[in-house]
Amino acid sequence: MRNRSLDLPVAAGMLLPQRPPLLAVDYLTEFHSGGGVVESTIAPDGIFVTKDGSVEPTVFVELIAQAFATVKGYEDMMEGNRVAKGFLVEVKGFEVLGAAQIGDKLSIVIKKVGETDDFALAEGTVMRETEAIACGKVMVWVPKEEAL
Repeated sequence: MRNRSLDLPVAAGMLLPQRPPLLAVDYLTEFHSGGGVVESTIAPDGIFVTKDGSVEPTVFVELIAQAFATVKGYEDMMEGNRVAKGFLVEVKGFEVLGAAQIGDKLSIVIKKVGETDDFALAEGTVMRETEAIACGKVMVWVPKEEAL
C-alpha cells in the first residue's frame, strides 16, 4: 500500500545512508516499479576523481549500486517504510565502455531484474548524454532489520 507521495526529482541524500564524500549520486529523476533514472554530476572534489580530472572506472559500479539503492529507498518511502540499508555483494558482467570527467552529468538507468529472500539483482547503464559508458549487474543484500 502506498502511503506517501514524493515529487520528483528527489535528492538522493534523502533516500540513501551514504553521505559525502561517499555519496556519488545526486537525484532520482524518474521512477517506476523496480527501476528508474538517477543523475550524478562529477564534482571536482569527488573522492573518485583522479589528478587529471577523470574518474576511476570502478566508480561506475558504485554509481549503479547507489542508483539501485536510491530507487529502493524511494520505493520504501512511498510504501511508508523506513529506508532499508543494503550491501553490494556481487558484480556481474560489468563493462566499461567510455570515460567520464569533472563536470560530466551522468544518468544511471537502473532496473531490478531479480529478487529472492534478502537479495536483489539490478541491471544498470551509466549514460553520458546519449552514450553508454558503463553497464552491468549488481547483487545487493538488503537484510531485514532484525538481521543486523
